Amino acid sequence: MASNQQEQTLADVLVPSASIEAATYAKIPPFWKENPALWFAQIEAAFNISRITSDDTKYRYVILHLDNTSLPFVSDIISNPPPTERYQALKDRIIRSFDETGESKLRKLIRGNELGDDKPSNFLQRLRNLAGGQCNDSILRTLFSFGLGQ
Repeated sequence: MASNQQEQTLADVLVPSASIEAATYAKIPPFWKENPALWFAQIEAAFNISRITSDDTKYRYVILHLDNTSLPFVSDIISNPPPTERYQALKDRIIRSFDETGESKLRKLIRGNELGDDKPSNFLQRLRNLAGGQCNDSILRTLFSFGLGQ
């Protein structure tokens, strides 16, 4: 019995339980340059599930998951990170650099979308996503009708 108490005490001294933190891992999808805002929604869901709340941890996850064509857009933030809100600074820059403007989304919407092999409901949803709330339903219905060939 005495040796068990000694081992327990020795273990407590060598590895104090207060200093041990559980390691968490978030599975993050590869960076999606075509829709960075949606990519951030995905990774924030992964952070939430993994209970990752540290700004620094989120910042580092983003850096690790950017590809070599995206890193130059944020190299100054990586080289000289802000003292606080690093993740938000990185997120804002990435979205600003890669997200389509509302104007370009509308141009894409107006220039023509065809139903193709999509179901009509999927086609309508694609139009809504492209519109991003900038068109009312009557305009979308008209574009939808043209896409259906009517």
